[in-house]
Amino acid sequence: MSRALMVRSIPLHINTRDAWRDAGAMFARRDRTTQEIINISTGRPIINLGSSSFEYEPAWNSAPVVSCLLSPKASRLVFDEMMPDNGRSVPAWYWLKGPGRGGANKEKIFVNTLNELNELHRRAEWIGGDTQLHIDGTEYRAITVMNNVVQVSKRIGEDDDRNYEWIGTRNAPRGLIPAAKWAATKFIEKTIIGWDLIKDDATGKVHILEGNACPGVNVATARRILDAVGEY
Repeated sequence: MSRALMVRSIPLHINTRDAWRDAGAMFARRDRTTQEIINISTGRPIINLGSSSFEYEPAWNSAPVVSCLLSPKASRLVFDEMMPDNGRSVPAWYWLKGPGRGGANKEKIFVNTLNELNELHRRAEWIGGDTQLHIDGTEYRAITVMNNVVQVSKRIGEDDDRNYEWIGTRNAPRGLIPAAKWAATKFIEKTIIGWDLIKDDATGKVHILEGNACPGVNVATARRILDAVGEY
């Protein structure tokens, strides 16, 4: 029998899908109803990989959690004190982030004046998004199961690249693990989240950029996640 039953609303990247399967998970067909998924789970954990419409509270990553992570505006309300400044400094580069998955709806914009910054805020409000001051630093992905950090990777490449190299929790830079744990404890539900974080080159401070309820994984990481899930 598989170790967990996975639910998703969109097709996963083939590497992520195969990694979960090789780690012992099984995927429910996307056309199944919530009740059908509950019936076939037969006591196994149900893990929701990013579906904001799958409303079954005992599942990992409930619909409200996914909805919060998909909304930059909602994420700002929850994680504000650890996120990059959303707008007081000019001139400066800013990110305009809109709702969506995988950072697809974001734009890097240079802002010269306070009037331009106010206009950027109005655009963000209109689309239900957020503005974030651009930070020069090193980005990381930390995956949490509840408030336990099970994996840390370092991002390599430029702004549009999504390549990571494994560094492990023991080699994580100072402040990264506490930041990921702090973010995870903002939810009372059972969660599996990939946190995108950045360590500021100038100040050394770690900021939360966003959370992802369907992080890309390899087989080793998927196994670590399922091992941690099995402890609850």
